[in-house]
Amino acid sequence: MRLIDADSFISDLGNGKGTAIDNIREMVENYPTAYDVDKVVKRLKKVNGDDNICEKFIKNDRKRCRNARGCFDCAISESIAIVKSGGVK
Repeated sequence: MRLIDADSFISDLGNGKGTAIDNIREMVENYPTAYDVDKVVKRLKKVNGDDNICEKFIKNDRKRCRNARGCFDCAISESIAIVKSGGVK
């Protein structure tokens, strides 16, 4: 999937009139958002506050995880998955 700036696209269409341009403008304006920044931020904030994000810690293998709050690697992996999903679970 490729994300575009729909507002810029509509602006580039200009003030042109005509059925085709009007239809394209309307279609782009009404198309669903593929990437919801607010959902991504909400899920990232949840990961940030999750004391049990580290899978190694959850499984009580504390020798591998040096941080009782959860490890950085697991939090980063989860964050990458959230960003890639666009906030959708």
